[in-house]
Amino acid sequence: MIDTELQVSPSISTHRWDRVRQALLFSSQQLSNCHLCERHCGVDRWGGQLGFCGVGAQSRYYSALVNYGEEPFLSPSYCIYFTGCEMRCIFCSAHEWVVRPGSGEMADIETLAAGLNPSARTVSFIGGNPSVNLHDILRFIDLARPAIPLCWNSNFYETPGTLEHLFGIIDVFQADYKFGNDACAESLAKTPHYCEIVERNLLLVRDQGRLVIRHLLMPGHLDCCLLPISRWVRANCPDAVFFLMTGYIPWGVVTRLRPTSPMCGRVSSDEISRAEEICDRQGLKWLKAG
Repeated sequence: MIDTELQVSPSISTHRWDRVRQALLFSSQQLSNCHLCERHCGVDRWGGQLGFCGVGAQSRYYSALVNYGEEPFLSPSYCIYFTGCEMRCIFCSAHEWVVRPGSGEMADIETLAAGLNPSARTVSFIGGNPSVNLHDILRFIDLARPAIPLCWNSNFYETPGTLEHLFGIIDVFQADYKFGNDACAESLAKTPHYCEIVERNLLLVRDQGRLVIRHLLMPGHLDCCLLPISRWVRANCPDAVFFLMTGYIPWGVVTRLRPTSPMCGRVSSDEISRAEEICDRQGLKWLKAG
């Protein structure tokens, strides 16, 4: 395991605000023919069309608060939870706001900026997923001008263009690497070509500020998911912080599965011990959260 008091510094410079303006232009153009994520829906969100994520031309959110539960070196963090997502994880704790993004509150940027509490150490953009809400996140950054590190907490199913427009703006990339193979990604999240896309994106951002790779330990998925993920991270992103999350709770669609399904239960203490051994054996720079 590693020191929980890692230092993260914000990229505050004239260059950041130039990058924000460039990214705002990119995101506005994307709303006319949307390819922010790898679903490549190509819809005209300005014109009222909705793609897979269900997010229109104005974002919505379901919570904005100072959260003490993020990684220790990022907390407390002012977290904005946006609705809409390009994945459909059957265990998602934000299931309601993922499948019904219109149920969230309209993202009034001035209100969100005013909620930036001085006690916050960082700002975190979460979901759902932030990528499909890029335009309003950039508007928030441009208005609030935070003097603290900015964190992109994502499933990493974005297109390269989306991520590249965050370089010089985002200080910490928090990637949820959920599945160690495409079969699990398809069956549990209806997400094709998952590993290829996530691994490409991790390689794209690994030298662009601090990289945190998060993995939610799922019951029965150590050998098929955690093990190959840990091996890939060791070989390709050895300097990344690996955040092992062991507090899996069956939410969303998974609650309607047969009770005999492993995904309906909790992660066992034996699985947690073995997961810790895997992280140690692979030599990862890892932290654990329950």
